[in-house]
Formats: sequence, structure tokens, C-alpha cells
Amino acid sequence: MVKTRSGRNINPVGKGLGTRSTVTSRVQKMSLKKGKTNAVRRQKRKVSTKSVSSKAPVTPKKAKKKKTSLPTHAISPGPNRKPPKDDWKEVYDILVELRKDRTAPVDWAGSEALPEEGPHHAFQTLIALMLSSQTKDQMVSTVMRRLQKHGLSVDNIAKTSDKKLFELIYGVGFHNKKVVYIKKTVQQIQDRFGGEVPSNLKDLISFPGVGPKMGIIIMNVAFGKPVGISIDTHLHRICQQLGWVKNVKKPEDTRRQMESWLPKKEWGNINLLLVGVGQEVQQEQLKLVKKCLKLKPKRRKEKALKIIKKLGVDVKKEMAKIEESDK
Repeated sequence: MVKTRSGRNINPVGKGLGTRSTVTSRVQKMSLKKGKTNAVRRQKRKVSTKSVSSKAPVTPKKAKKKKTSLPTHAISPGPNRKPPKDDWKEVYDILVELRKDRTAPVDWAGSEALPEEGPHHAFQTLIALMLSSQTKDQMVSTVMRRLQKHGLSVDNIAKTSDKKLFELIYGVGFHNKKVVYIKKTVQQIQDRFGGEVPSNLKDLISFPGVGPKMGIIIMNVAFGKPVGISIDTHLHRICQQLGWVKNVKKPEDTRRQMESWLPKKEWGNINLLLVGVGQEVQQEQLKLVKKCLKLKPKRRKEKALKIIKKLGVDVKKEMAKIEESDK
């Protein structure tokens, strides 16, 4: 301590801290304490590491093998499983009977109905399907008639300017892209296939804008080769409603399941059959109910009404309309 002139005692090191030696002692104690704390922490870490290392080694889990499906261009091996529904044939036959009149839009405006018979049949089938994406059958029919009047052959479309082709197919969905796709496809047919549409699925789906769904239909319609079942989003839904597939997320899943049990002799017919049924469910429910009521015997009629109800027909509402009209 130091005494000032006024007689006051002051601490030269700092108020309340004591002498320099006291401060130094305190700092040393704090450092020692900190050192001990760090030593304890290090010791705990060592113990923790030892306890972990002393445990039995964990065997890594085996990675689950991914299910590999056939490539999209591969021809299906054919049915090898039991049908998911015992009554599938009865249901199938009823749907065939309901479609006997062939009055759905797909029957007069679909890809099977539009191509002209003759040397350009395969090419016209290909073009009809390319135009059909995101487009109603009625519009595809109108555009196809325009193209046929112009001259729907590989050589003639190759000579047609992009501007003219744009005018000819105007009205279909994504017509700008389809002009490009059609022109590229025609070029490939001339350069790679000698001017003829290839008759195998792998080559067909190599064309721009042509996928397995279209390729399968072309193989069936143009070449009489039912190599698979063409499933779009509508058929994907219908097959689920009928209980013909289980736990499917995509149309491709539905396609694989259907091909695993449906007899091959029906592969070429089922697309047109179900597309027509789906169109009538959406657009002509009253007509569909009337067709069901004409079926005999009574059990078959009742079964038919149950089927179309599953597919989304308001049977009760349509029956009320019929009763009202009969009064």
C-alpha cells in the first residue's frame, strides 16, 4: 500500500486486487485449475473411446438389391402369373359385349381407324400416334384427313416445308414440337431404314416423341405383332378400378403386371377395348347404362352395372333418367 500526501492509502496494482504478488498467485491458481479441468476432459474422452472400441464390431447391413425391370424396348416374356381376380374373364367378356357397337370416339377417330390401307399404312399409323399425344381423337382425325389430302407418305412429308407442315397439323397439342419431331423422324426413316418404317420396337422408340406406349400400338396395328400392352394414364386408372393390378404407381408398372397374367391373344385387343369403355364412362354414361340393361341373363346385367359403377358411372342417377323418360 502507498500513502498519498493527503494521508490516503491507495493500491498501486488495482483497487480491491491486493498486491502484485497476490494477483500473480491468483492467476497461477486459475491456470492450474483450468489445466486440471482440461486433463479431466481428456481422460473422459480416452475412457469413452475405449468403451466404444471394446464393443463388438457392427456388421454393415447388406444393401438391398434393386429390382431390375426389362428395358422399355424389350419384348415381354409373356404371362407367367395367376390373374389377380378369379372373375377377370367374366368381366372382360362383359366389356367386350358392351363395346360391340363400336361407337366410342376411338373407334372412328383412333390410330387404328385413321390410316389408309396400302403402302403408307405403317407410316400413317406412326404419324397418327405422334399427333395423338395431348390431343383429342376428334382433332387427330381432322388433322389426319388434312395430311392425307396433302399426301401422307415419307417422301412427300420430307419435301414439305416446315411452314406448310405447321399449317397442316395446326390444332393438335404442341404442334410446334410435333413439326420438328415429324421432320426428324422422316429424315431418320430415309437415312437409317431405307424409307420404310422399322418393324421392331427398339427402332420405333428411337424416333423423337415416340415412347413404348406408341411403339407397342404401331407394332400391333401396322405389323400385326402384339409385343406388349400399351397403357396410358386412363388405362392405368381403369385397370386399378377393376382390380386387375395391385400396388402400382405408374402406367409402366400397370403394363408389366398386366403382361404378367393376361393371355397373349388378348394383348392386341385390350387397349382399344378399355380406351372405348373409358371414353363412354366419361362422355356417354346414359348410353352405357342402357347397354348394360339389355344384357341377359339378369345376373349378367347386374354384374355389368356393378362394373361400370366401379369405373365411375353414377348408375343410380342414369337409371332415374331412364325411368323419367319412360313415364
